Amino acid sequence: MNLEKIKLKGGNRKMMRVENKQERGITLIALVVTIVVLLILAGVSLNALFSNNGIITKAQQAQDRMNEAVENDQKGINELENLINTTVSGNNAGKQEDSKITFTMDGKQYQTDAGITFEEFLKTSSYTSNPLTTKKKCSNCGKDITFSLNTYVSGCGYYSSDDTTMPHIRLYSNTNLYIKSGDTISPNPVNNEMCAGSVLQNGITITLTEMCSL
Repeated sequence: MNLEKIKLKGGNRKMMRVENKQERGITLIALVVTIVVLLILAGVSLNALFSNNGIITKAQQAQDRMNEAVENDQKGINELENLINTTVSGNNAGKQEDSKITFTMDGKQYQTDAGITFEEFLKTSSYTSNPLTTKKKCSNCGKDITFSLNTYVSGCGYYSSDDTTMPHIRLYSNTNLYIKSGDTISPNPVNNEMCAGSVLQNGITITLTEMCSL
């Protein structure tokens, strides 16, 4: 009885050893398979990330396209802004040019603002820096005469000291001019004799005409 038990016990130990070896073999194979699967998955993942058509490449391409679109939009905005500035500057230049007039008086050319009267012009730097000869001798009577802007409607001219109502020389425009009184301008041109309220026009010529009859 004891021998059989001992034999049985020895046989069980051998069987347990075989089973343990089989379990170790299965575990090792599973580990190898797992590693192989992980390597395959890692290769697929790396390929998906870093290949020419990978996620990172596509993301970079998308970023480049977005940057290009932003750059094009900014370029379009700048071009539009430059066009607007050029148009506005051109309009302002045109308005500024239109707001100036040029005319000739006694052979001298002047430039001044449009819409001002002869009296207003005589106070500007355009005139004061290049004025008419203020003192002359009347070629008819020989009297000393001085340029003066009287307050009469027809009052611009050269007067002698003994008569400030009748000029020896009067100023005439080559065309009839509007007259401004206060804030009111005549609806039509009135005459061509220069006075304080004569509204200057572009291109006119103002001449000095002797009026003295002795």
